Amino acid sequence: MNEINVEEQKTEVSKTWRGKRPEKRQEIEPAYATVVEAAAFMRISRGMVVKMIHAGEIPYRQFGRSFRIPWDHLRKQVPQ
Repeated sequence: MNEINVEEQKTEVSKTWRGKRPEKRQEIEPAYATVVEAAAFMRISRGMVVKMIHAGEIPYRQFGRSFRIPWDHLRKQVPQ
C-alpha cells in the first residue's frame, strides 16, 4: 500500500487551491422593492407610498409586516 505523509497531503491540497478565486456570482435583480426603495425611485416620501398602497393606487405584496412593490410596476409608472 502507498503510504502518504500527512504533511504531503496538506501541501498537495494547498497547492490545488492556492491562487484560485471562486467564480463571481451573478447578481439577480429583486422582483420587489421595499417601501423606502420605491419612495426613493418615485422621489416621494415613504409615508406617501404607504398612503398610495392603502388607497389601492399601487399594487403590493405583504411579507410579514412589510409591503413590497413590484419593480415592473414602478418602472412603468415613473417616466424616465
